[in-house]
Amino acid sequence: MSIVFNTLLAPFIGFVIILVDYYKWRSTDIVQKRIFTIMVFALLAAMFSDFIFSFSVGRNIGPLTPFNLTLATFYFWLISFGVSLMVLLLEHTFNGHNSPRFKKIVAFVAVVNSAYLLLLITNFFTRSLFYMTYYNEYNRAEWFLLVFSPAVFWLLATIFVFAGRKRIGRHIVCLGLLSASIILISFLSDTLNETSLVALPGFFVSVLLYYLFAIRKSSLIDYLTNTYNRRGFSEFLENMAKSGDRRDYVFIVIDIEGFKKINEELGYKQGDGVLRDLSDILRGSIRRSDFIARYGGDEFAVIAAANNLRPIRENINRAIADFNDKKLRAYTIEVTIGGDVFEAGDKRSPMEFFSHVDGLMYAEKDKRKKEKDICDGETKFLDKG
Repeated sequence: MSIVFNTLLAPFIGFVIILVDYYKWRSTDIVQKRIFTIMVFALLAAMFSDFIFSFSVGRNIGPLTPFNLTLATFYFWLISFGVSLMVLLLEHTFNGHNSPRFKKIVAFVAVVNSAYLLLLITNFFTRSLFYMTYYNEYNRAEWFLLVFSPAVFWLLATIFVFAGRKRIGRHIVCLGLLSASIILISFLSDTLNETSLVALPGFFVSVLLYYLFAIRKSSLIDYLTNTYNRRGFSEFLENMAKSGDRRDYVFIVIDIEGFKKINEELGYKQGDGVLRDLSDILRGSIRRSDFIARYGGDEFAVIAAANNLRPIRENINRAIADFNDKKLRAYTIEVTIGGDVFEAGDKRSPMEFFSHVDGLMYAEKDKRKKEKDICDGETKFLDKG
């Protein structure tokens, strides 16, 4: 019993801490919140059933035999159910939940889990998977390997998720593969070695990795453009202020011209397309180490470790012009750009300097509007003449 207690204590406490931290972040993604919460509670229930079972092992208490058989049944089913929810989380992270793909995986998960539960229930009558001895000791039966059969289905589902990934970083894909590998190796270890107790600790390590590097990060990412959102932008500036970095940085603020008109005349899908296209243009115009955020509806911020605004601004303008020349869309992209260099000795905070650059962008926007009004006035005057 002490071995089981020591094996499960750290993962149990760890899952509770993760759940508390997750709710502290107040994720607004309802689908993710439900899947993640149910998954953690399923694993906590599996740990609890395993712990309770360990109290009666080796004791000749007849009435506990069917109870322990029930505990073992739910333990295996809860583990499988938890893994299936991890697959759903991966699909949600990679491809979103508003798609036929997600619904197909939900249906697949429901069918496999139902079939697996039915298989485990039949074991109450056949004892072909596992059974309890006279002293309430757990033993494997002839067809025990079928207990781990869902692992094959979850592995196939994970491969399906990776094959359909969209607009997602390579590091997240590698993280998903690592998480799936840890779970699979843990299950194989428990299958091949009766004394192994690494399935739940392995699952905890996998969930912890996924939580730290995917779920928490996803709260900082704008899913539409795969750039940082306003929360991620604010956190970046806060970390920048705390780091005491003595380098110069170029701050750029970009506002899309006529965005509302595109939404009204071409539809919101085209408006979403403008945002995605501009985010791709910005990524192609700066280094991978530079920072991009969509911090407003149609406003983007770029922060680059550099001391010269001009080449970056020219790269962006050139890339936008090339995009428009290709005429791939029903729209063209026009932007107003404001920018300045945040020098290492500047007494302003990064947030204060950003407000300064934001003001430069709006000044440039007003200037363009006045020039357009003058141009329109001259055109009307010439037409009358």
